[in-house]
Amino acid sequence: MPLRNVKRIVVHSGEAAEVYLVNGEKLSLKESQDVGELNQGVLIFTEKSKPAYIPWDEVKEIQLN
Repeated sequence: MPLRNVKRIVVHSGEAAEVYLVNGEKLSLKESQDVGELNQGVLIFTEKSKPAYIPWDEVKEIQLN
């Protein structure tokens, strides 16, 4: 799914997440590679030369503009 369609991701206990879309729809994800222990984390790219790495088990919520 293109990230332009995602408004917010809320992570629950590292094994489940809810994805809120810009059109108001909500998707529930469980026990998959995207939200389970196989997901290694998130890279956040800024204007700095190196992206910031956040391990998946430390992610609680992601909001996209």
